[in-house]
Amino acid sequence: MTPPSTDQPTTQAAGDGALAVGPSDIRPDLDPDGAGYPGGGARAGDIQGLLIFLRWVESTAEQWGLARGSVEDVRSAWRAVCGRLDVPDDSPVVDVDIDVLAERCRQDGMRLSSVGSYQARMRTGRGWYLEWLAGRPDWRRRRASRRYSRLAAPQPASEPARRTIDIPVRPDAVVTVSMPADLRPAEADIVHALLLNMIRSGAGD
Repeated sequence: MTPPSTDQPTTQAAGDGALAVGPSDIRPDLDPDGAGYPGGGARAGDIQGLLIFLRWVESTAEQWGLARGSVEDVRSAWRAVCGRLDVPDDSPVVDVDIDVLAERCRQDGMRLSSVGSYQARMRTGRGWYLEWLAGRPDWRRRRASRRYSRLAAPQPASEPARRTIDIPVRPDAVVTVSMPADLRPAEADIVHALLLNMIRSGAGD
């Protein structure tokens, strides 16, 4: 398959930790793990291109060690926020200020819990997309699925640092979570999707 031309204007990030991507950085010819290519529009660098890319990631989720539902949540977050706020599809992804969009959603009456989830997922999606546009084969590191359980005994010093937090979910219930101290937003999304699936299937009883 012959990739389309990659002549695109250089786009610089205006903040929010976005990655600067220019024509010389974009390598759509790169095909990590033989997963094929998304549609040509995925290389546009705008919101529409991001959504096309995320549809492709969702359809090839197993290639990247991702939960398909988690990828769907990331794509849904972009669709929900941009649709609610009428953000143009041709807006460059690197110029989108996710924090500003989150604040507008709050002012528009969206629940705070939803705003926080959407904010994290949008950052995850943009990170994947810009890394992929830049031609990095490790845009999404493979990770084996794991089930985490609370350890009663102290962990060896050689293991990564962990932290434990208590989350009040209702007046008579607190959820205690133990996690790696350096847990990333994308990994938190995977945990979130796993917990939802467990609860909905009755496995969390």
